[in-house]
Formats: sequence, structure tokens, C-alpha cells
Amino acid sequence: WHDRESRLPARVDAACHWQKRCLIREGAMWLPGDWLFFPQWPGFFVAGNGHCEPPADGTWAEVTHFNRTNPPNERIEDTATRGQVWYYLAPGSGIWINVGKSLRTKTDRVRQPESPGCERAVAEGYDTFMLLPDNNGVADGLSRYGSAIEIVDCRGWRDHPHRAAIAFEGTCPPAEASPLRVGLRGPERPCRCDPTRSFLNCNNGDPPPEAVPFAYSGLQLSSSWANFSLTNAGEQEASETVQVRVVPPNETAAPGMRSLRAWTRVTLAPGASTDLVFQIARGRLAVEYNAALAAGENRTVLVGPSARDTRLSGAVEPLSR
Repeated sequence: WHDRESRLPARVDAACHWQKRCLIREGAMWLPGDWLFFPQWPGFFVAGNGHCEPPADGTWAEVTHFNRTNPPNERIEDTATRGQVWYYLAPGSGIWINVGKSLRTKTDRVRQPESPGCERAVAEGYDTFMLLPDNNGVADGLSRYGSAIEIVDCRGWRDHPHRAAIAFEGTCPPAEASPLRVGLRGPERPCRCDPTRSFLNCNNGDPPPEAVPFAYSGLQLSSSWANFSLTNAGEQEASETVQVRVVPPNETAAPGMRSLRAWTRVTLAPGASTDLVFQIARGRLAVEYNAALAAGENRTVLVGPSARDTRLSGAVEPLSR
């Protein structure tokens, strides 16, 4: 997971985040299907077999976290705050938190529809709480919410009560939260998170890098391909994640995961340029795309480092009849 962005497989399902009772087949690749998450995913989950074992008290657990906007009118028990910081258990991430003494509760949004919240957990003497999918009575080969386990750090609620309820929507844990550590074999050294990314990272333990400007130019489009140039305009070698999206011509909101057609990570020396070519009509999404062009509709191609940062755009004209 951490510190890298790679191509996602062609088949990654969106699981119903708000209804954690949803069933996912063992081995399926999935992501939380929630429009409040930012769409820059560093990886994906693989559904378990329903027999999920939560970390024991006092142990270190590997976790991940993503940018997420808090919905309006959400219960404080369910809201991410500076004193109530959520993570997903993510073996292999290399990013570690000590769970301390943890309150464990099963939830499927029906029998146990609400999070206990850090106020209750702290009052009962806990450092964290965990939300575990309730797989009782689920058929073999299936699990609710992919057997994902959520870990919520409550130490900020206990140690900084005057700031505990302030909303938190960022990538890196706030100062009030427990310190994280990084290491492939265990919690070897402190985690120094880069807040410019949309997912939890430790930047290999180094200080967050200064932003390096990249210049995008020369967008050329056909019905199937997009090509353009990328230049490192900074004074040091750097990497840029390039994304190509296709949206309807009147799209105004930041496009979601469905609009993403291609992406790659490019590393360039200072002043170096490269020409990039992407196929924008392939796989299952090509059917809808080609049908729209054949029906006389055009589509807009957006190019940039993220859905919220477009550097180039252009229209693909309808297919001639």
C-alpha cells in the first residue's frame, strides 16, 4: 500500500461503505464505495473468508487511511475528528499503530448500526475501538464488508479533550493522535507523513518533499487515444502521477473513479520531458463511450495529477455518420 501508486486491476468492485452488512465473495478485489472518499487509491482490498481476527491488545497493527470528507449532520460518534482518527487494518502496508487497550464491537449497520465513539471508549478506559464485520450466519466463501476491520484511535480524545471534537479530513494523523511508525518487518522507525498525498504514507521515513512543478502541454486527441508532453520544471528529480479521465461535456463536479481511463507514475530528471500516450477507449467502459460518440455526443478528456487538478482538457468529437 504505502508510498506507491500503481495500476489497479481491471476488476475492482465498490463495496457499500454505509451498509457494512453487504456481502463480498472471498478473494474479490474491492474498495469502499463512498463518494466522500477521494478517488486516489494506492491499492485495493482483497476480501477475506469471514474469519477475521482483530489485533490483540497492546500489539502493533498495520493500517491505512484515506482522505475523506465528513458528511453533513453525521453523529459525532461516526465523525472523523482530531481526537477520533480512523484506520483500516491493512496487513502489508508497513505503517503501524499500537492498538493499546481496545473496545471491540461487531457492526453490520442493522443489529449494531452505530459506532460506540471515542467518548464512550475513553470513559470505559480504552485507547482505541474496533469495528468488526458481523459474519454470523454468513455462507462459506462470503463475508460482510470483505471482513475489513476498522480501528479508531481515541488517545487524542483522552489527552486533548478541548480539541478532540474538531473535524479531521486529512491524510496524515493530526498532532493529537497516536504517533505511527513505519517498517516492513515491524514498527522500526517514526512515520513522517507527506500531507500532499490523498492516502496515508510515511515517505520512506524522510521529511515530506517540496512540491516540484510539472508542465503539461501539447494535448492531442482522437476517438481512441490521448497524447501529450510532460516536463519536470523543477530543479530536482521528481515523480508525477498522471491521470487521464473522460467525462460528459457538462460535467462540473470533480469526476469520480468511473471516469478514470488510464494513469501512470513518471519519474523525470530536472528539465527533462517525455511524450505520453494513453488509450482512452478500452474494456467495458469503451462500450458506453463509443455508444455516446456514435449517438452524436462528444466527451471531454481531462489530464492532470488528480481529479481536482486538471492541467489539460479537450473535446473528443462525435463519430461521423
